[in-house]
Amino acid sequence: MQGPLREGLRGLERGLLAVPGQLPRRPDAIVVVSAHWETHAFTVTSAVAPGMVYDYSGFPSEMYRIRYPSPGQPALAQRMVDLLGAAGCPAATDAQRGYDHSTYSVLQTMYPQADIPVVQLSLHAGLDPALHIRAGTALAPLRDENILIIGSGMTCHERGPEMAAYSGPLMIGYTGCCKTAITSAGSMPSPTGSKRHTPERFTPMKTISCRCWWR
Repeated sequence: MQGPLREGLRGLERGLLAVPGQLPRRPDAIVVVSAHWETHAFTVTSAVAPGMVYDYSGFPSEMYRIRYPSPGQPALAQRMVDLLGAAGCPAATDAQRGYDHSTYSVLQTMYPQADIPVVQLSLHAGLDPALHIRAGTALAPLRDENILIIGSGMTCHERGPEMAAYSGPLMIGYTGCCKTAITSAGSMPSPTGSKRHTPERFTPMKTISCRCWWR
């Protein structure tokens, strides 16, 4: 993909490229909490070889030919369901669901070899912050098993070419405000002029805010 949108996302690309080098070791598996998948129970992809979900529109044709053939890990999916259930969080597996762009838009840059098993976790449709924080707490033991947990969802999301406008100085400053709000238990600010400041964008961050990230 070329053009203004591609150029507007260069900073994000550089950040993603740097992440593997910032981790203490290469993960044995990756869990992605997706801002683009809501279900009535926390749901985990459990296919051995998940397919692709092109859950967007208005982009160049090559965006619909993206492949990220990373294997799934059914055993990890079931372990997550067990951990969530034990914490009182409704949970299930889905062997039909593939990776949406919360997963492949991030991991294609971070780990282009697609050789690390990946499972994707949905949001609970109610988007209740306390429930998602409880879910994150339940999944925290995975970090001791060398599993990387990623909350994926841009803090502000315009559609198509408009997204480029929110990848520059405005969004850099806004993202800094969000980081401060999360770490200080403050309220989220609203970005000036954005039409895509929606709750599901922040819910993955709430899920990992309980220290689900690597120590």
